[in-house]
Amino acid sequence: MNEIYGMGNNDSNGSYRNVYEDNIGDGGQNNNKFNNEQPEKSSAIVSLVCGIIGIVGGVIPVVGYFTWIFSIIAIVFGVKSKKIAPSGMATAGFVLGIVGLALLVLTVACVACAAFALVASGV
Repeated sequence: MNEIYGMGNNDSNGSYRNVYEDNIGDGGQNNNKFNNEQPEKSSAIVSLVCGIIGIVGGVIPVVGYFTWIFSIIAIVFGVKSKKIAPSGMATAGFVLGIVGLALLVLTVACVACAAFALVASGV
C-alpha cells in the first residue's frame, strides 16, 4: 500500500524514488501497457461496424436517409485500413459499405416508384 503513495520505495542509496514517474516512463508516449491495439485493427473494426449499421439502415426507408453516412464511413475506413494492413475485417467493412449504399439506392428507387404509382392512380 505504501508503494502506491511513493512511500517505502527507497533505492540502494536510501533515497525515495517517485513511483508515478516510473509508471509514466517517457510521458506515456510509447507506453503500450494498456494500449495494445494497433490503429489498423481499430480502423478495420470501425469499418465493419459502420458497414453493418449501413446495411441495416439501408433497408429501412426513413432511417436509410441518415445511415448512408455510416456506409460512406465504412468505405473510407475500409480503404484506409486495407492500405495499412490488409485484413478480412477491413475488406468486409468495405464491401458492407458498398452494399449498404446499393441497398439505400434501391430502397429510395422503390419508394419513389411507389409514390409515383400512387400519384398516377389518382388516390
